[in-house]
This record gives sequence, structure tokens and C-alpha cells, in this order.
Amino acid sequence: MSNPDAVYDSEWVDIAGQLMPKKRLADLEDAIEAGKVDSVEALSTRTKTIHECYQADEWAWVCRAYEQVFGEKLEALDAAKLCQVAAALGKVRTKFLNLVAADAKKEFSELSHIGFGQDGNQEDVAADFRAVRGTYEENPFVQEIRQNIERLQQRVEGMRAEIKNEGSK
Repeated sequence: MSNPDAVYDSEWVDIAGQLMPKKRLADLEDAIEAGKVDSVEALSTRTKTIHECYQADEWAWVCRAYEQVFGEKLEALDAAKLCQVAAALGKVRTKFLNLVAADAKKEFSELSHIGFGQDGNQEDVAADFRAVRGTYEENPFVQEIRQNIERLQQRVEGMRAEIKNEGSK
């Protein structure tokens, strides 16, 4: 389950939207200071490599966090327990994404219409707001959240099916 290229660090940082283990950032800083990263191209290559390692680093963190919280290694779980974990993940993550979507809905409430259509009537306010912000249902962020929920549910079901297939072999 572990990747030899993965870096585990309990601390993660956000550098211009790129999440990474703090150790990866420290290694990059050391490489820059040592002159190993001495051009824009070298920096670009190094940051691309960090980005490509994200999933492996994330999985290393998940494995360690699971062990710390539940006192058992993920590798030691049987198929039934893995299915339970996958279902719990899907439930919690879906709840979180639904909360994010509900929070986004506030941006389309009547209170958010303040400052729109000031030179007209209530219909002008609504039309002006729609022209600038669109609708909640058509909002790209909201659509992305809904797609994430759908993909998550498919992923969890896929994981459960794969685990059951592996367990039946």
C-alpha cells in the first residue's frame, strides 16, 4: 500500500494553492539554497514533481493518520472492515460537500441582491443579479461540488466492489 516516493509529514503547507508536506517544501528550499534548483525551468520541474507526488504523499498521511486514530494499520484490515471504512468515508465526505454547497447557496439569497438593479424595480434587481452572478443551479462552483459528490459516490462504490472482488479470490 505504500509508495517509496511518498513523503510523510504531519504538517502540510499551502504554497500558492499547491498543498504539500512541509518536508517537501523544506527540501525544495534546501535545493534552491544549494544551487541545485538554479533556474525557472528547474523550479518548474521540481514543483511539477511535487504536484505529481501529491496522491502518494496524501496516501502516506492517510495511512499514518488512520493508524494513529484507530490503532491499526490499513494494510491489516480485512475486506469487511475496508468496506465499512469506504462507506464511512463516503458518508462524511458527502456531508461535508453538501454543507459547502449549502453555504454557497447563501451567495444567491435575497440579501446578496443588495447593490444590484438600483435604478429599477424589484424585477430589475433580480434580472441584474442573474446577469452578473447567474443562478445557484447554473453556478460552476455548485456544479463542481455536485459532480464531486457524484464522483465520490462512484469511487466509494468502486472501492467496495473491488474490495469484495479481491476478498472472493
